Amino acid sequence: MYRKIAGTMQVIEAISDDKLGQAIVEGHSSLGWLGWHLATNPAFFAGLVGVKVQPAGTRNNVPSKVSEIVEAYRRMAADVQEGVKSAPTDDMLSVTVHCYG
Repeated sequence: MYRKIAGTMQVIEAISDDKLGQAIVEGHSSLGWLGWHLATNPAFFAGLVGVKVQPAGTRNNVPSKVSEIVEAYRRMAADVQEGVKSAPTDDMLSVTVHCYG
């Protein structure tokens, strides 16, 4: 898992502050929004399975600096890893979580 976190962090770190507003395809999500999505969204999914993680921020309040996105992603990854160590029980692992239909 750590390699996936490190790889994602390298991709986010490779974005410069002046490119955060750039969309991959015109009219779609910007690089900053996508990075922020990766830094904030795990709190929602972790919560679905009983892992309590404090969100890094609000999803629509995208920082203007890559360093803030990287730090939020780093904190989120550490919080999820720590939460997974203590939260899931054998009973929780057998529960079906219904989400999005």
